[in-house]
Amino acid sequence: MKGIGFSGGYANARTLSILMLTLMKGQLIESNTLKETFKPQSYGRGKISKQTLGWWHGKVNGYQSYFHPGGGGGYSCEVQIYPDTGLVRVMIMNKTQTFGDLKLFKTIDKLWLPNI
Repeated sequence: MKGIGFSGGYANARTLSILMLTLMKGQLIESNTLKETFKPQSYGRGKISKQTLGWWHGKVNGYQSYFHPGGGGGYSCEVQIYPDTGLVRVMIMNKTQTFGDLKLFKTIDKLWLPNI
């Protein structure tokens, strides 16, 4: 069944992967805008947030990563990009996302990403 996505769109894992790879290559938005998008934000007395503009950031196996989870009742998705590797991971599930799912995704990434 097709319908309107919660935030204005819907896609499958392959399409999201292609979109994220295009983003990382600088073919979607200008490189300066991309740099600002992934710049860690600061709050209160210069403390660095775990968020950028719309993304969470962290490291997995030493690689910088940016991820964005989302979903609703009965479905969820997480997109994680690794700009230094050119890799993208998309997980889509037919269930409401939990913190346990997010931990599972990180564990999966640790298994398939090489260590640096």
